[in-house]
Amino acid sequence: MSSDVTQTAGFYDFLAWLEVNKKRVVAITVVAAVLALAISYTIYNKNQREIAADAALLKLGLPLTQTDQGPTPTARDFEKVAIDFAGTAAAERALLESAGLLFSENQYPEALNQFKKFQASYGSSRMLGIAAIGVAACLDAQNKTDEAINAYKDVLARFPSESVAGQARIALGRIYEAKKQPDAALKYYDEILKGGTRSGWANEAGEFREMLLARNPNLASNSVPSVVSSVPELKPKLALTNAAQPVKPVTNSGNKP
Repeated sequence: MSSDVTQTAGFYDFLAWLEVNKKRVVAITVVAAVLALAISYTIYNKNQREIAADAALLKLGLPLTQTDQGPTPTARDFEKVAIDFAGTAAAERALLESAGLLFSENQYPEALNQFKKFQASYGSSRMLGIAAIGVAACLDAQNKTDEAINAYKDVLARFPSESVAGQARIALGRIYEAKKQPDAALKYYDEILKGGTRSGWANEAGEFREMLLARNPNLASNSVPSVVSSVPELKPKLALTNAAQPVKPVTNSGNKP
């Protein structure tokens, strides 16, 4: 019985408080409703923007798989999508496509700017490693060797378990070969063959390693045995891979071997 009386008293106390604070309660309720509406509207607009961005990117298609059905999109076309829909997933992919196209057209300074822009704009992107290897490749293609070495090593430090780490090791090996430092080059090839990098670069590492040891047989005793079969063609290449799309090879035909 006393419990019922206590609950009733408490209820009347609440009504009394509500009467006194009625305006405040109404204001809080209105503010909460407005915030909920604003959040819903923001989410709706974001979803619509993502859809529009995806449509714009899909309309352009992949530049290296275009047929005669329409004009091949340019780097500027992809850059426009990246600008118009900045902050969306499609804009991330578009910006990388733009940078990759510029690289394939030997416009290395412009490509470098795009890759750096991606790093600045999408610092938490899962494709950040691709932009990092792009920066290094652009520096390498411009024969800015010391800067390229630092950039490739930065890739290894920040993305050690990604495919781009294998690409960075191959590039570093080739650079050190050109610098007449075969022991340093061999170190990077062996790291790939020992399984230090989970990527598809093992075949190239094996080929480069075999050629390096043929020229420097004294290094063989300090190196792991080659376990990779040969590949038919030996041509260094730079591959910028978009995690959301098929691998897109980007080859600098004018780069030094």
